[in-house]
Amino acid sequence: MRQHHPLPRIVLTTCLTLLLALPAAASLIGDEVEIQWYFPDQASPVPPHFGPFTVEAGPADAQLEPAQDITLDVEAASLHIFFDPANGPIQWLDAAFNGPVFMDLDWLGMPGAVISGVDVMATVTGFTADRVTFSDHSVAVNFANLIHTGGEVNIELVHSVPEPATLWLLSLAICAVVLRARHRTPPD
Repeated sequence: MRQHHPLPRIVLTTCLTLLLALPAAASLIGDEVEIQWYFPDQASPVPPHFGPFTVEAGPADAQLEPAQDITLDVEAASLHIFFDPANGPIQWLDAAFNGPVFMDLDWLGMPGAVISGVDVMATVTGFTADRVTFSDHSVAVNFANLIHTGGEVNIELVHSVPEPATLWLLSLAICAVVLRARHRTPPD
């Protein structure tokens, strides 16, 4: 009589659990976020202050900085800053820091995930990626000494937890190893 080893069933159950968990992706939708303006450095908060507010899908959570006609928007995995060209050109005061800090950016759906990088795309003349800095749960955008006539800055957030596709490939590889080991085992 052949005895069945419990390890293949355990591994197969783990693989199926990982596969079923794929739809759960990290998102800021539903997170409580704050946006604070800082000047002349990141230790000096000044008005305006937005939040905390709940991030919603679409433009509903957009926050406005009325003096400069700037719209700040938080989406599922990105931050967007829109500059209205109607008031341009605008020159921001020179300082160590002058701009918004998006705070308490916590990924829902992937506990423990932190911001590990940003991908910056801008149509604002003079705005470069080095104006954006980040920590585990915040992103700072420095407008110091920037002169612009409108445009937008899009900041895609990268998180440190493996993407679902990576988990899927890992579980597929484990299943393949288990199946191969099972076929190699000689019958008793």
